[in-house]
Amino acid sequence: MSRPTYRAVFFDLFGTLIRFEPALLPKIVIDGRRRPSTLGIWGGLVEETLPGVGLEAFARAVFAVSLELDHERTTTHIERPSRERFHRALVRLEIPAGLAHELAPLYARAHMRAIADITRFPAEHAQVLADARRRGATAVITNLDDTATAWDILGRHGIRSAVSYSVMRAADV
Repeated sequence: MSRPTYRAVFFDLFGTLIRFEPALLPKIVIDGRRRPSTLGIWGGLVEETLPGVGLEAFARAVFAVSLELDHERTTTHIERPSRERFHRALVRLEIPAGLAHELAPLYARAHMRAIADITRFPAEHAQVLADARRRGATAVITNLDDTATAWDILGRHGIRSAVSYSVMRAADV
């Protein structure tokens, strides 16, 4: 039996090449429960930009909106960018529209930096990618909602130079 030939091998960024390690996130306490969250890294920005709201109230709003967006995604198959999640959370907190519009991208960028910081590229995944690269073209695809973060992750783990092509989702935070 002959070995199949491929013109290219595509790798999904998260779950295939890169591991997201939520155990590396600090825990924050919301309603008496300790939960891992990027807010434990950048939550000071919330305190600085929304004095009087409080991190716990903000986190509650973000978690509630995240559940709504998860439900929406299962019915519409549309994944919204992080800035949308933070914008909706700010609206839920009755933050004035102009301020919500300004803060949502700022929070999304801080969140994405925290996400990038807890990614890992296991040696065995690097070996699979190197083996595929020796045999032909390789590509990375992702639907991560922030192209800049995806490029950052590819660069910080040395993947960008190890693949022939990258296909990113056309959305930014």
